[in-house]
This record gives sequence, structure tokens and C-alpha cells, in this order.
Amino acid sequence: MDASVFQNAQSFTVSMVMRNYLGEFLAGKNLCLPMADSVFEAEALGVREALSWIKDQQLHGTKVLVESDSLLTTKAIEGDKVICLEVGEVIEECKQALQNLSTVSVCFIQKNAKRVAHEIARIPCLVTSQNVFTSPSTCLLEPLMFDLLS
Repeated sequence: MDASVFQNAQSFTVSMVMRNYLGEFLAGKNLCLPMADSVFEAEALGVREALSWIKDQQLHGTKVLVESDSLLTTKAIEGDKVICLEVGEVIEECKQALQNLSTVSVCFIQKNAKRVAHEIARIPCLVTSQNVFTSPSTCLLEPLMFDLLS
């Protein structure tokens, strides 16, 4: 998952890509939410949305890894002592979701390893709307191939 926050915007975008264990595209989603107070909040909201999407997919018993490029968010969710007053409620919601999704975990990943999620974040959507992709759009083909080869 990736959250994209743009200066002077009234909203931010969360994008998610679901892949199988071979890295092949299964589904993608982006949604536009009202502006967050910080990038930390946007990333935490992105993880919460990804966990909600995973729950909706009913992947019972399937091991799922949510990758985020926000070390602060992943550490807060893991329970490390991170002061997160501005997003404490969202972090707690993520922790609760993970307790209910026993085969799901959240981890930190370098930003350059999430090219597909970044590209999905660039696909326009209106505030409080979403796009769901059951097959990759043409703008995702190059990043998908790059990820598979690296």
C-alpha cells in the first residue's frame, strides 16, 4: 500500500495492490480521502484501509503481508514505543484488525520497491470515491514487469 499526499490539496490518495506469492497482479484499488493532518496520519489511514480491504476479500487462512514505506507507522502498529497522539486511534484500529486477521502482518519496505502501488496512486479519483482494478491497467504493465524481474 502507498499513501500519496500532495501539497495544497484537499485530499490524499491511498493505493493498494494485491499480488500472489509469485508477485503476479491479482487486484488493485485506489481511493481518495479528505486531507490528513500529516503524512504519518495518511500512511496510518492507508494501512487501515488495506486491512479493511483484505478483510472484505475473505482470504481465510491465506498468509498476507501488508507492505508500507512508513517506518513510523509500521513501528507504531508493531507496538514499539512511538508517540503517535495524532493517529493513536487509527493505530489502535489497525492493531485490532490485525488481531482479527491472524494470518496478516504489516511490515516496512523501501519506497522504491512499491512502484505499482505508487502508479495506482496517480490514477485520478474523486474525494470519497474509489477505483478497483481486477486486471492491471496499461500504466501498470511496466512497473509490474520491473518488479517481477528485480
